[in-house]
This record gives sequence, structure tokens and C-alpha cells, in this order.
Amino acid sequence: MISYEKLLKIPLKEIKDIDISMLIEEHGVICLTDFYTKNEIDELNEIYNHLQKFIPIIQKNNEFSKVRQIGSNTIGTYLTHKTDDIILHLRPDGKLRYDISCNKFFKPLPKMIHINNLIENLFKNYNSKCIVDQGIIVSRPKSERGDWHRDNNRRRHTSTLNSIKTELCPRYITILIPLVDFIFENGTPEFIVNSHNDSEINLNKIIKKNENKKTIRDFIDLNSIIIMTGRIVHRGMGNNTNKDRPTIWITYYLE
Repeated sequence: MISYEKLLKIPLKEIKDIDISMLIEEHGVICLTDFYTKNEIDELNEIYNHLQKFIPIIQKNNEFSKVRQIGSNTIGTYLTHKTDDIILHLRPDGKLRYDISCNKFFKPLPKMIHINNLIENLFKNYNSKCIVDQGIIVSRPKSERGDWHRDNNRRRHTSTLNSIKTELCPRYITILIPLVDFIFENGTPEFIVNSHNDSEINLNKIIKKNENKKTIRDFIDLNSIIIMTGRIVHRGMGNNTNKDRPTIWITYYLE
């Protein structure tokens, strides 16, 4: 049986006396628990459902063009809207995998100010403008496992196995907001331990170095958020249930 390292989990009420930036630098990924109330989760689901209904409508208006095809058949095709407000990620069969940028159509998220305050210290030593993108992950039942990758500025380049030379952003933070419990059966994400400290830009080499080592993978409760640096190598796992695994994500990176 495969065993995994546990994710560092911190209750929201305990973070006042904790340096979040130090923890991100040290661990690459952490989880804040007891972050959202039931009413706030209901509000998040309303936002997600609104986007779910809206995306197919705009997808039919023929105002999208293909951005790039990335080698793996699990990655699919990226489409960008003519306004550049939305980027869609399609599976090889043409169905929506997830939309990458849809800021213009997002309603304000609950606790967004609180989240921004958490992130602010991570960027305080940089003079560049911080860009914020938001989107949703649509993990359908029986969806396949994703590729190992690092998060990066999706508007310009990507960081997958097929990107031999990828320039990493000096600072990139991703927040995942689960709208259901993340469990092993529905594809809770997997992280390569300490890969955020590896300056190697060829992901195949990082994976080779770590193939016999434990990875981080853990249960994530519905009211939690995951905060990770874009440098950590990770992947979404397959959803082997008969229900969606909806997620809202937010990214912060330097222009």
C-alpha cells in the first residue's frame, strides 16, 4: 500500500501568531482549516454554479482562438477569448476541463480581503505589480490524473513535462478552495516534497530524483483552503467517484 506524507494543517484561529510566508518557503504547501463557515461555503457554491452555467454560453459564441496544444493527451487544448478575459482548458474530446482566467465574471469571494492580507506579506519585497487571476476547476467523474507541473503565468507560458526550459516566476502563489471534501477517491492533489526548493527547470529530472520517495497527499476538509507556491511540483489526481470535485482557485504572481 502506498503511503504519503501529511499536509501541514493549521486552524485559522491559530495563524495570528504564525509567519505564513515562512511556512510557505519551508514547506511549499500548507492547508488552513476551519477557514469558511457553512454560509460562506454556500456562497462559494453559488459563484461556482454561476460560472458553470455561464462558460458553455460564451464558449458557443465563436470568439475563442486556440492558444497552444501541449503535448500530453491528458492536457488538451487551451482556448483564449478575444478579450483575453477568459482562457478555457479543453480535454482532447473537446469538453471543458477547466477555465483558466475569468476574473471579469467572478463575484467577490467571501473572506477575499482576509486572503489578500495573508498573501500581501509574501510579495512585500517585490516592486513589480501583483496580478490576481481566478478560475474554477471542473473535475468530472472518472476524469484522468493530471501531469506533474509547476504553476506559472498561463497567459504567457506553461510549466509541464513538455516544457524543457521554463522560467519560474520569482513569486507565484496558488490558493485552492475545495467545494467538497478532497479525498483519495475524488483526486486530492499530490505534491513532490521540497520540489519548490529545486532550481532544476526540467521536470523529468525532478520526478526521476524523487520517484522512490514519499509525496505529500492528504484529505482536505470542505471548509479549508490550500496555499502553495507555484514552484512546488504537483498534480491533480483522477476523480474515481460519480460526483464532480469542484474547486475555486486564485493565483497571485508578479507582472
